[in-house]
Amino acid sequence: MNIFGYLAKIGECIDRLEKSYYEHYDKKILIAFRGESRNFENTKLMPSMFRESEYIYKENYLFDLFCDLGLIKDNDKWIDKATDTQHYAALSRMLDITFDCLVALYFTCKYDENSLNKDGYLYVFGFPEYQSPHSGFIEQLYENVLNVNENIMFQKNFLVFSESYANERIKAQKGGFIFFPSQVFTPLDEVYYKYVKINASDKERIVDDLDKIFKINEAILFPEKDKIAIYARKKFIENEYQIKQFSVQDEMENRIQQVKYEMTMSTHLSSINKLRRIRKDKDELIQYIMKQYNLTDVDRMKLLKELDYKFKLLNGYFGGR
Repeated sequence: MNIFGYLAKIGECIDRLEKSYYEHYDKKILIAFRGESRNFENTKLMPSMFRESEYIYKENYLFDLFCDLGLIKDNDKWIDKATDTQHYAALSRMLDITFDCLVALYFTCKYDENSLNKDGYLYVFGFPEYQSPHSGFIEQLYENVLNVNENIMFQKNFLVFSESYANERIKAQKGGFIFFPSQVFTPLDEVYYKYVKINASDKERIVDDLDKIFKINEAILFPEKDKIAIYARKKFIENEYQIKQFSVQDEMENRIQQVKYEMTMSTHLSSINKLRRIRKDKDELIQYIMKQYNLTDVDRMKLLKELDYKFKLLNGYFGGR
């Protein structure tokens, strides 16, 4: 299949996401893309920091290392530091996405030379909410993630960052991010994306067409490369590191909204299965609240009471009693 055949398939994915979304919501959906050079199975759509269990606990060290090497500045915003470590060393708790399907096609077909003989996967996302990466809210959240002894983020919550121009590479790639603030990674629910499989036999031709027809190539997408970043990545992976708020209610509210969205969009699920999923999420949130030892007994009981009330509303909304 040629590049235009794949673009048609990508368009079909967008149509399906939008059709399903606008049956339930009026506000604009955010469409984004990501290319992965092969089926990574258990680590698909997983940020690099979560692929090795010890990496996420060395995050502060990563920023210190990049500061020491002059790759980032100590007074940069946390999100800018994370953006640079992701784009220059492919290390962060954020997942790269792009708002240009041609860029995603390039990364599906070309980025990993070792996967040229494997089928690639181009993911098409539809998100109901997104944030500016430089809002005060994000900076406060990231500071909580890094500087509080216990990260209170609920593990299923995530945030989508809109297009960023933090550096020339991100600007060239029309990049954004999916931010996973918890210390534990939870995969995205499939209601948020569709995918197109790119046959291995078509990859070389697609890369050639991207260059000839659309002027999408390595020189355009990587306007600068810093060899120091390669050294920083190697040192981060090899070295040991000793680990030297955001409100619990906010995390609870965010997850409840995500549950409602996921169940609304899961039109293939029966009412019974939706109610089972809702009950499971409620149990997980109860466990999450019970583990927040910084809460007073009064605050904990207040949250649990509010949680119970809101899940009763969800049960009623999706067919329960």
